[in-house]
Amino acid sequence: MRRVRIVDIAREAEVSPAAVSLVLNGKAGSHVSAPEREKVIALARKYNYRPNLSASNLRKLTRRSIGICMPAPIMDGDSAMLLEQQKYLQQHGCQTLFSFWQLPPESEESLQLEIGNAFEMAFTHNVNGIIAWYYREELKRENIPTVIFGSMHDDFDCVSPDYAGQGDLAVRVLAELGHRDLAYFGYAGLQPKLVRDAILKRGLPFREEWYCVRNRDEESNLAIFSGTNMSRILDRTEIPTGIICHNERFAEGVRTTVIARGLRIPEDISIVTLGMLHSTMQGKLFDTASTDVRRNVKITVDCLFTRMEHPDRPRQAILIQPEYHSFGSCAAPRIEIGKHFS
Repeated sequence: MRRVRIVDIAREAEVSPAAVSLVLNGKAGSHVSAPEREKVIALARKYNYRPNLSASNLRKLTRRSIGICMPAPIMDGDSAMLLEQQKYLQQHGCQTLFSFWQLPPESEESLQLEIGNAFEMAFTHNVNGIIAWYYREELKRENIPTVIFGSMHDDFDCVSPDYAGQGDLAVRVLAELGHRDLAYFGYAGLQPKLVRDAILKRGLPFREEWYCVRNRDEESNLAIFSGTNMSRILDRTEIPTGIICHNERFAEGVRTTVIARGLRIPEDISIVTLGMLHSTMQGKLFDTASTDVRRNVKITVDCLFTRMEHPDRPRQAILIQPEYHSFGSCAAPRIEIGKHFS
């Protein structure tokens, strides 16, 4: 997606770039004729022109604002990302405009309305760049330097944790410890499929009854959802020895129910979570196959700065590889794999 420049408008309006600059900055005065001013303004509106950041201005980042369009932070990783984005942008002299939408939504219609409103807020505040946690067609229309975080799209720079890598890493660690019977707790969508693929790729059995995926019409409290389904699993003759959770909220419900049944973590059941981890977080309860929040923020913001400085450069698609962090919630399974523990 090529960004329209002053020289492009000047060429089409048949005036000098200096004349275009004077018009767009409200300083044309008697230097530019009325018909030329009207032509420049019409072309600027047609192409939704916004000024580029020069290399020198990018280093100064004077009075520049960055819009962050993201879901309201309901997970620890999301909250940490929000704070780190703000701090990192402030360190580089940027103002930050946050606009949110709520998850889980009341309906698909309300979700799309909230997302649309969040993006419109960024557009109407004339931000110089956007970090978006969701793709919207309107981004093409607005022609603002943009990085999409969390997914890949052909029209924009994109930065995303390697979700397939997270699932594969969690399964690999548990398998290498000797676990064969694995359960999964998480949101509906791409992640459960990626975890299932990782389980099957390693030749481990896949059991649908151990796959607990929260759809939008189910219990919204993740700990209650996980606890209810973990109770159901523990009532069976065979139970998993390793559990992969989408995030710590799912893991908290699993942990509470496991301990209430007199089982121990990790001696009887191991738990590993996916997602994002802040490197400074202390007192973590669960091992995690995750990306680091600060690294996510730095890569994403730096990618946006590069786009602002070089609007015509090729698009970037960056996958951030996960790392495994041990906090004592995973161990080799006991002999009675897959059976009720005595």
